Amino acid sequence: MVRNHAQLVMRKYDICRNTNVASRKLVPFVVVLQSDLLSDFQTVIVAPLMVETMATNISRLNPSVKVQGKTYRVSMVELAGVLRKKLGEVVANVSGQHSEFVAAIDLVFTGI
Repeated sequence: MVRNHAQLVMRKYDICRNTNVASRKLVPFVVVLQSDLLSDFQTVIVAPLMVETMATNISRLNPSVKVQGKTYRVSMVELAGVLRKKLGEVVANVSGQHSEFVAAIDLVFTGI
């Protein structure tokens, strides 16, 4: 399948399906955390969404999100850069949780 450029544009806080067969059972989705201003790069920074029982239950570090009626935890200590073309379908956007994500990232990088 060939994707055109428009299909490779993901917005900040888009939730995308995990296309990695080896990990998608435990990590069915990822959330895009990279600024839209960097959309010309081939890579994008994401954090995995894990089934709530699999992630550390520290709410400030791992905010919870609802996707398709299920609750997941965003594992902020597992940030990764991935090729945009490796991300699956966008299924939601959680931009309303911006403050929670920034607080979690601050905790990871500054301890505050």
